[in-house]
Amino acid sequence: MYQRRLSRNQISMIHIAKNQIGMSDIEYRDMLLRFGVTSSKFLNAGQWDDVYQYLCNCGFIPSHKSARKSGMHKKPARSRQFLVSKVKALLTDMDLPWGYVDELSRRICKVDRFRFVPKNEIYKIITALRKQKEHKEKPKALSFCQPWAYAILHMGKRIENRSRIRWVRGEFYIHASKKFDQAGYEWISENIGSLPSRKDFDYGGIVGIANIVDCVESSDDIWFKGPYGLVLDEVSPLDFVPCSGRQGMWVVPEDVIKKVWEVTQ
Repeated sequence: MYQRRLSRNQISMIHIAKNQIGMSDIEYRDMLLRFGVTSSKFLNAGQWDDVYQYLCNCGFIPSHKSARKSGMHKKPARSRQFLVSKVKALLTDMDLPWGYVDELSRRICKVDRFRFVPKNEIYKIITALRKQKEHKEKPKALSFCQPWAYAILHMGKRIENRSRIRWVRGEFYIHASKKFDQAGYEWISENIGSLPSRKDFDYGGIVGIANIVDCVESSDDIWFKGPYGLVLDEVSPLDFVPCSGRQGMWVVPEDVIKKVWEVTQ
């Protein structure tokens, strides 16, 4: 049976992993022999998966696809390796790109890229990422005017337009604010479909849950207006739980979460 050859990128990934974890040439050859080959170019797809998993178990942390754009695909100087590994691990845990760290570097250290941050200031970036991780683990919500919250839950709206790029990903609660968008109501009615009357919407509370899976700059989706759009998935309505909202992504109070759990039991 014909075995598809590995791509150059796959072979390169094996060597990158070898160098990252500090594997000697002798250890590398012994590893390949355990998987039945003498060179990585002889691996088939199944063997490559096994070798890749083995290297990850040995401590290899693959770079995010954004690493090259940020200049972080290259091995850092020896004096920075430990600190950079801390940053990379935090990004991996939160599934964030290196571009997010570049943004932090501009805001905190006043440099264009993380790779230009002085060694004695990297701790500032690590501290900010740790705080972000703690914040990310708390339940969040986004507030939407009606009829936009209704459109997400019941009319297939899977793009939420934003004025700037957002790195946030993951689950969040959909909060219907007390405001009503008359222009939005007319646009949806004309372009998408009929809506309930204004008085029949829920206002001022949690109404659903969804997952942010991406942030795009362009889309053929009729809901996309730009300049950026959060891509939503796994959208589910919930029984209404009253609570106050805020601008931006906000942490849902514990007492509100308890009520949400109670009504969904």
